[in-house]
Amino acid sequence: MRKYPSINHLRSFQVIGRHLNMVRAAEELHLSSSTLSYQMHMLEEQLGVKLFIRTSRGLIFTPCGEEVYKEVDESLQKLTESLRRLTAIDIDAPLVVTSPPTFATRWLLPRFATLQRMVKNVELRVSTVDVNFVRDHVDCAILYGDGNWPSLSVNFLRDEYLVLVCAPGVVAEEKPLRQLSDLRHHTLLSARRWAHDWDDWVGPEEGVDALHGAGRLVLESRNLVIEAALNGLGVALVDPLMVQRELRCGQLIKVLSKRLEGRGSYYFAFPHSDPVPERINLTYQWLIDEISKHALIDEGICEPEAVGTPIVKLG
Repeated sequence: MRKYPSINHLRSFQVIGRHLNMVRAAEELHLSSSTLSYQMHMLEEQLGVKLFIRTSRGLIFTPCGEEVYKEVDESLQKLTESLRRLTAIDIDAPLVVTSPPTFATRWLLPRFATLQRMVKNVELRVSTVDVNFVRDHVDCAILYGDGNWPSLSVNFLRDEYLVLVCAPGVVAEEKPLRQLSDLRHHTLLSARRWAHDWDDWVGPEEGVDALHGAGRLVLESRNLVIEAALNGLGVALVDPLMVQRELRCGQLIKVLSKRLEGRGSYYFAFPHSDPVPERINLTYQWLIDEISKHALIDEGICEPEAVGTPIVKLG
């Protein structure tokens, strides 16, 4: 009788196929790379096909491996979803919310206690990649992008815009920052993925001339860009929603009056559901309340106690 692959080997194959990197897969599965290599060798032996080719940049699928991966990934996701449906819903189970790292660190976490008072037992995760709600056991997510996620219920939260900020000591008499041309005397901070922000902000009219001669410091994330600005390492383009406390206490100051609309917006998303679970409704209610309230305060339109609570219900 033919011996079929074990579910553990198929699960390992699914994770390796998602990353196409043995080290990252091993970290996710809490196994050693050598164990995963052995499992893939056994799987290839049992299936009688080669699944991956090793390259200097990592792994790539063989044509057969790619076809097997699609089937395994889809089947394991369906199995997970079926088991979740068959299991009675535990009202005490945590509501799992994911968020982009900067939004989670700079805005969500400082307010998290107020959410926990509304929605008991909330688990917050940070995600830098596309969320798979079934595989990752996620209930709802804050996503950044264009809002085009057809498989999800998607609700708008806010547009992103960027302003120029720096620590007060960066702007000195010998290094003023009163106009675009003054940027050439400063260090421009940017995140690797968002290096285009400066070109977008300056615009095609000013273009290269406005940035010519400026220093550059490229960091891995927008969160690190904010930390670098706080430490006086240069000037940064940031979403003011992410640095409200720092702007209010004077650790950062806005310079110039120009602002840039970001390339994406923030959305609240969750798998289609009818009816929508009440805890997800409450989380969305809390998010738009906090965002609208603090956005108005940030613009100087009103004081915190003057802001009412918008009433919303997800349909």
